[in-house]
Amino acid sequence: MGNRFLVCAALSGFFLVGFGAFAAHSLEGHLSPAALLWIEKGWRYQALHTVSLLIIGCFMAATQAQSVWVQRKRAVNIIGFFWLLGIVCFSGGLYVMALLNTTAFVMFVPLGGVAFLIGWAALLYVSLRRVD
Repeated sequence: MGNRFLVCAALSGFFLVGFGAFAAHSLEGHLSPAALLWIEKGWRYQALHTVSLLIIGCFMAATQAQSVWVQRKRAVNIIGFFWLLGIVCFSGGLYVMALLNTTAFVMFVPLGGVAFLIGWAALLYVSLRRVD
């Protein structure tokens, strides 16, 4: 699959542009203001973490040949996995709740938030950890 985080960032970015255009031009008159706010919040969090995945993918590509890379590869995979999980659960949960006018998926939103936090905490840990 090549660089999985660059692939996921590309797919997520494509979705962001398409869904953003769809929401702006087709949903505004059909959804409640609260539902539109859910979509906007999900879109913003997804955009932030899509850029973060893009950066991790570029980091992976740039440091692949270095010996330090072997020691940090697992940590970078953990960070990217939790950010992807956060996008799916947090943003996806908000999108589903808004589009289907239901709160049945509300439990996924905080799980996605926790996944985002775990990814950021793992990045902090890796950044502070000394690699010999």
